[in-house]
Parts: sequence; C-alpha cells; structure tokens
Amino acid sequence: MNDRLRTQLRQFRDETDTLIFGLSVAVTSLLIGVFWLFPDGATAGLNYANEYVIQNLGWVYMVVVFSAVVFVLFLLFSPWGRIKLGTEETEPEFSFVQLFAMMFSAGMAVGLVFWGPTEALVHYDTGPSLFSTESGTSEIMPQAVQYTFFHQGISPWATYLVFGIAIGYFSHRLGYPTRPATMLAPLFGTDALDSLWAKLVDVAVVVISVGGITVSLGFGVVQFLAGADYAFGVGTGNLETVLFTLGLTVVITLIAALPISAGIQRVSDFNVVLFCLLLAAALVVAPLSFVFGLGSEAFAGYISDFFAMSFHTNFADDSAWVGGWTMFFWAWWLAFAPMIGIFIARISKGRTIREVILVGTVGPISAAFPWFATLGGSALWIESTGQAELTAIYNEHGVEAVGFALFEQLVPFSELFSLLFLLLVLTFLVTTVDSSIVSVAIQTVEGDHDQHPGTLNRIIWGVLVGGLTSLLIVLNGLDALESFVVIVGFPIAIMTVATMAGLALALERRYSLLSTPGETDTPVVETTSDSTETRSGAASSAED
Repeated sequence: MNDRLRTQLRQFRDETDTLIFGLSVAVTSLLIGVFWLFPDGATAGLNYANEYVIQNLGWVYMVVVFSAVVFVLFLLFSPWGRIKLGTEETEPEFSFVQLFAMMFSAGMAVGLVFWGPTEALVHYDTGPSLFSTESGTSEIMPQAVQYTFFHQGISPWATYLVFGIAIGYFSHRLGYPTRPATMLAPLFGTDALDSLWAKLVDVAVVVISVGGITVSLGFGVVQFLAGADYAFGVGTGNLETVLFTLGLTVVITLIAALPISAGIQRVSDFNVVLFCLLLAAALVVAPLSFVFGLGSEAFAGYISDFFAMSFHTNFADDSAWVGGWTMFFWAWWLAFAPMIGIFIARISKGRTIREVILVGTVGPISAAFPWFATLGGSALWIESTGQAELTAIYNEHGVEAVGFALFEQLVPFSELFSLLFLLLVLTFLVTTVDSSIVSVAIQTVEGDHDQHPGTLNRIIWGVLVGGLTSLLIVLNGLDALESFVVIVGFPIAIMTVATMAGLALALERRYSLLSTPGETDTPVVETTSDSTETRSGAASSAED
C-alpha cells in the first residue's frame, strides 16, 4: 500500500461519521435489494403511495413552495439580506459568474435541455386546467409557455435557497456542522445535534439524496442514449447502456474527486458557455417576432397569474393535470432541495444572503426563461404551422426526441446542432451528479472536514451511485425509484417549514427586526479549526 492511499484511508477514517455513513449505505442498499427481489410489488406499492400523496397531500407541496418564495423574497429585501455567510473578513471563494454557473448547472439538470422544446408543446396539446382556453389553439400558446416558466422559475429555486442560506448561515457564520439536522438547531438546541434522532434525520436526507442522484443519472443516461438513437441511429441494449453508465460514472467520479475549483467549476463554466451558444444559435434561426411576442405575453401572465398558479389544485373538477404537473414538480424539487442547498452553501461562503438570493433567482431565470421561450415557442410555431407534427413525435418517441426533430426543421446543419445538444445533455448531467456527490460526501463527514470531504469519500459515493444506477436500469427500477423520490418530498416539505422557522428565529435572536437596530447585532468571531471550540462557539451563539 503506497503512502498516498494510506493517507486517503486515514483521512476517510478520521473524517467519516461512522453512524451516518454506515446507516446511509445500509438503508440505500436495502431499498435497492427490495427493488431487485420484488420489482413488481415495490413498483406497485410506490406508485400507490405516490398517487395517494399527490391526491391527498399535494396541497401541502403548493403551500410550502409558495411560502418558500415569500420567505426568500423577504430575506432579499429585508435588512437580513446584508448578513454575510461567514465572518465579516471572509472573502468569497468564487466570482459571481462562477457561482451562477455552478448553481445553474447543479440545480437545473438535464430536464432543462430535453423539456426546453417540449413542455410548452405538451401544455398546448393538453391545456392547463387553470384556464378554460381550448387546447390546440393559438390562444392557449402564451398560457402553455407561462406554465413552463412557472414550473422552472423562482418557485423551485426558492426551495433550494431556503436550505442553502440556512446551512450557509449556520455553518459559515456560526460554526455549526454542515449537516441537514443543523437546520433544526435553533428549534431544539445545539446539544441535540449529537443525538440519535438528529443523525437519523441526516441518514434520511442522505438516502433521499442518493435516490435522487441515481434517478437523475439513470434517466439522464436513458434519455441521452434514446436521443442518440433517434438522431443518429445509435441503438443500445442493456449491455451497452450499463457500459456507458459505468464509463460515465468513472468520468463523474474523477471530476468529483478534484477540488471544486478544478473540477465542477470548470465543467460548469463550459456547460454555461455551450448553453449560451446553442441559445444564441436558436435565436438566430427562430421566428423572432413570434417568439418574442409569445415570450413577453407568457412572462406577463406568469407575473399576473403567479398567485393563482401557486394555489390552483382543481380538486373541485379534476386534479389529474395539476397532480401530474405542478404537484409532481414541486414534490420532485423539494426532494432535491436539501442536497442542492448543501452544495449552494458550500460554494457561497463569503457572500451575503442578498447576493446568494440574487444569483440563485435572477441568474437562472434570466437564462432559463429565454431558453424555454425560444425553443418552446419555436416548437409551437412549427407545430401550429404544420411544418412537423412534434406532438406526435413526443407521443411516439418520448421527450428526448422533440429537440432533435425541432432542429431538423429549424436550423441548417441539424446534425451538428443535434451533436451539440447531446453534449449539453452530457455536461448538465455530469455537473448535476458531481455537485450532488459532493453534497452527499459533505453530509457524511464531521468536524473540520465537513466543508472539504476527502477524495476517497467522494469516490466511494460516486462508485456507489454508478453501480446502483446500472442495476436499476437493468431491473427497470428507475420508475419505482422516481415514485420514491416524489413521496419523500412530503417529509422534506415539513423540513422546509422547520428550516424557515429555525432560520428566522436564529436571525431574529442576533439581528432583531423587532427591536432598535443594533440592539442585538453582536459581532461574530471567526471559529477556530478545533472542533470543540467550534461547537462551543456555536452553542454560545445560539444562546445570544
């Protein structure tokens, strides 16, 4: 055994929280074992639970996500927005451009690419239940794009930012450990962070995170290969799919093992550049007057109907549309929120709360809305003018085929654009999974290492995710695991409420908005590297 490996093993042993890491691996393996041994029963049970949660508890998702938007906007405009995630002397590790690139790449995932030309098209064909407009008509086009903005806009990012700001404040400012249970410390006290129930909370979030990463990687791989087959006739079976997944896992794991500035940051930068190039090219050949008019009207509707869309459940008539779209999306985003939030906290050290919110809302919306308006609007134009039956292609080949069919009608050299489109899928997939692996690794270490988990820790999670993804693809278990991720969005919704309450309580104790300014604004001293002193400092801070 060489010295480098011996050093990595020693670091892994010293930094790892044995209970959290061991239980997380065990529970994740148990779930996969159930899918493997009882695939039909597991799938049926999870689908039933999924349907029950959406039909009976879906309103909770709606209320919590809207509350997250209100809370984040309050933080943005209140005096609390000036609070830095770190001491006053802490300098940001990443520039605003780098911060945006990593947030955007980690938070949007491959769904942004495939659903860009597709979601508005599906809404145009089916008709959102909030509106009485007849589907398949020109009148419903702005409403179709409007709902796309809603599902990809400030609402999901607010859930990410609730966790990102809370964890960033508690860890960077107060010296708490970077763990999900930390967010509950203002409600239950810092002593509770070492309790069994707190560690079980961490284990639950790790298991949910691993499930989410596995689903993202699995569906990303399946859609990538299906898109390659549609565009270039590259057929794949189980063996080729598994080999591709394992090869991609090696690449992802190697990047995750690098420091963030050398790995995820560089891939994210490339990702955003490629995204902007494809968007610019699509704008050049798009029907501009149609796209800009449609996008402007859709954005105006997004603003004016935001409250109505946020609380539209349609229970009096038929909740199938809302359950299949908005409630599903909200449950999905919530399930990923702690994991993405931890990554946002990790890269936001030294930034103020206001800066993080602006980067996490204005940035993604400024990029995503033009993407959905341009590609979605172009798809609607091609469909409505009869140049191609994109809806039929979606129904026959799935979401992954629509973008390629759109390029065939819209741009010259469509093969080149299809290749770049696939590359963008791949880079989004890599950055999303990489940031998620780093987040999971952070959750399973303790002490001074919780901001910089060791290489071996990240490699282990990368290998585990890749292996589980390959297994589930072969067993056709991704659909069941997708239902699992949506179901666990409900406890995360409750955790979101607790996190907002805990952060508001902690900020009010130290920077009261209800008393004379400065009365309770106590200076914060940089925590030391000694874990005992850090925990002691955190405890005394909580008592202020």
